[in-house]
Amino acid sequence: MYQFPLFPESIPNELKEGKVWVCCDESKVPLIPLKRGYQRASSTKATTWRSYEQAIRAYMSNPKVWGLGRVIEADSPYVGVDLDDCRDPETGKLKPRGVEILDALDSYSEVSPSGTGVKVWVRSELAKPQKKEGVEIYPRGRYFTVTGQRLARYKSEITSSPRSSGKSSPNPHTNPAGTERGGISHRTP
Repeated sequence: MYQFPLFPESIPNELKEGKVWVCCDESKVPLIPLKRGYQRASSTKATTWRSYEQAIRAYMSNPKVWGLGRVIEADSPYVGVDLDDCRDPETGKLKPRGVEILDALDSYSEVSPSGTGVKVWVRSELAKPQKKEGVEIYPRGRYFTVTGQRLARYKSEITSSPRSSGKSSPNPHTNPAGTERGGISHRTP
């Protein structure tokens, strides 16, 4: 049995608030923990969301739960930025394009479950999702599988995006960001 990595102590407390959490299976299909079993959850249907405490209990106690997810709800101040294939899972080194984006955002950033991507949470106003090669930005209607495997080089809290705060983008750096260690012991086969 395998589960996605989870380092709950690194997840910002503000993300843990409210009934905006789902569990997920090995394919990242969102699930609702029920007293007996599970059913599919939806990132657009609030009645299928649970509290962080309920989701983490299910993660800890049920082998069918591979991970936790935080919903980006419609009235949320958060935008989720998903950077695909920007990190070497063996060394933790980030590709220059990933570093450029992460340096510009400088907000809470964590390694994705695959170890090859990074998910960033920022405060921003965005009307609709945006997608470019290797980068997806969601203002609502999605959920991100959360690991808490924070990139220590970036802020541990959620900040406003450069566009909404008037900041300019800094020059990219090429040093890889490290990750903090610790977390929950994971079950393996």
